[in-house]
Amino acid sequence: MILPSNNPDTAESWRDELADRLLEQAPALCGNPGLAASPTLCEAAQGVAAVLREQEKFPHELNPHSSCTLMSRALEAAGETSLARRLHLAGSSSVYAASWITAGKDTVWTLDVKRLMSGDAPCLELLLFERLRGMLEDFADVWDATGGRGVVGLKGLNDVAASILGSHTTPMATRLLAGEMRDYCAQHLDRQRKRRSWSSTPVIMSVEG
Repeated sequence: MILPSNNPDTAESWRDELADRLLEQAPALCGNPGLAASPTLCEAAQGVAAVLREQEKFPHELNPHSSCTLMSRALEAAGETSLARRLHLAGSSSVYAASWITAGKDTVWTLDVKRLMSGDAPCLELLLFERLRGMLEDFADVWDATGGRGVVGLKGLNDVAASILGSHTTPMATRLLAGEMRDYCAQHLDRQRKRRSWSSTPVIMSVEG
């Protein structure tokens, strides 16, 4: 493959093409193509594209998940914490869209609860509730177009509940804590319904695995 020359016009064209690709991939993965019009996101895309251009990265080589991670870091540096977190969640597959036969035409937005608690941090109940709230708040606009109609899949909820309670927990205690987390998510989504004037509230379903 022949690399573009060092001609400034060619380099600028290549950078713009990379930026355009970033602005296609990241918002689509987040479930809101309208984000591509965000001035902050556009600036982040241009910055990331300039770095990729120096690394001689071709537009067709961009991986959507890797792109989200790069954009997230750029937005974090610019102080856009919420949008940075959203892109990070999408890029790490902590939040992703899926289609289920049981959901009909509605998109199922799956929240991988186990990924929320991964890393060096201890699996604390308070921390998990806070991360669930932040994740639902960051992605609330994906249901604006349907007036709140849709499905939220909470993946691995029982496993995380058992991990929080420890090795001496009982199946009943695990189910109760998992139920509390489901109720917490339902209450937060209902608050979003009122705030965003939705006509309905997304249905919550548990996803194991």
